[in-house]
Amino acid sequence: MPLQKIIKIVLRFVLLLTLASSICPGQESVTPTVRTANDFKNACQKAGLANKKIAVVFFDDATVRHPQLFPGPMAKGANENYSVLYIGKDTVPGVEALFRIARYPTLLIVDSAGAEIDRIAGPWQPQDAFSLLRACATGTSELETLKILAASPKGTSADRLNLANAYRKRDKLQEAIGEYGRVLETESKSDPASVRVNFQAVQRLSEMGKTYPEALAPLRKQRDKIDANRALAKNDTKSLQSLFSYNLALGEGAKNAEIYLGIPDANVVKQRLFAMVFPQLVETRNYAAIMSMVDIESHINAAYPRFLFEPGHSVHDGHDHSHQERAAKQRVEAITKSGVEVCIGTNGLEKARRLAARALDYTQNSQLSVDLIDAAKRANNPALAKEFENWITNYMKIVKLEK
Repeated sequence: MPLQKIIKIVLRFVLLLTLASSICPGQESVTPTVRTANDFKNACQKAGLANKKIAVVFFDDATVRHPQLFPGPMAKGANENYSVLYIGKDTVPGVEALFRIARYPTLLIVDSAGAEIDRIAGPWQPQDAFSLLRACATGTSELETLKILAASPKGTSADRLNLANAYRKRDKLQEAIGEYGRVLETESKSDPASVRVNFQAVQRLSEMGKTYPEALAPLRKQRDKIDANRALAKNDTKSLQSLFSYNLALGEGAKNAEIYLGIPDANVVKQRLFAMVFPQLVETRNYAAIMSMVDIESHINAAYPRFLFEPGHSVHDGHDHSHQERAAKQRVEAITKSGVEVCIGTNGLEKARRLAARALDYTQNSQLSVDLIDAAKRANNPALAKEFENWITNYMKIVKLEK
């Protein structure tokens, strides 16, 4: 066996032992890594004698490189209530086949008889594992609890969303699609929480639809219920916003631009829908329609946060807002690329320069300069795009010299 392969195996084994000892200290009697079906059976029996259940982590090479197990406070609960076992992909085919393991990692909870209580399939967040472990510690499936909540007379759309998410995390895709569809059918436009839950259900179905086309069926069903002409006649902005959301989720955003361009300029709905359809208007190169609705520079500048963050935390509350910082910069980058394209497409070179300079200074992302040049070239104005490219190249040189 090649030396490199031997080293890889040894390192992998050491990592597993380290993980096992940090999660379940003092459980020397339980083999952390299951090698055979008998190992698994014996581990279940030993756990039963200790009045514990079994948490089995089915892992592959990617899981070893990026372990998502039981960090921090979760380790104590896992140690008190569970024997934690590890089964590598294809190492114990009989056990994998018995529980129909199709994705890695999978966290499986079984009782001392080896009967499944519940699971999470695929990469999980720590809070997902914590919730599962807490529910299953008493022998109750978290999924069954969520079913009861969703079916109760007092069940809310949020309860249905939680159930749908739980089905999805367990690879019960048909059940997940059904619950997401029910969320869409029970949206209450007067309830802000319901609107938020509906939006999340739309996003989940759209994501699932990329690999599982059946997930798009509930979106089409709800989309086709909305009559755009009737909504326009009633100035029903909310229905049109829902229609546009469904089209975007279905990957049919060009339809939004078509509908929008057919709305008379005098209709107040047109202004209300502009921000939502702006990306599609840019994509379809309807620059004149954009310029007739807004001052493009003001529109792009409105995307910047109201106050700036110091590195890693807010100047207002001292909390870590790194995620919000990244999201704000990504939003600015995306809308600035669109803004530069519109400006170049309408002979607004000076505005394009100002938008680009502000975005580059704010994001400190040198790759953005390349993306902005590409955006300018999309505008089908070669001479102005070349002038913009020359300017941004010189601007980046000046920025580097100042640093």
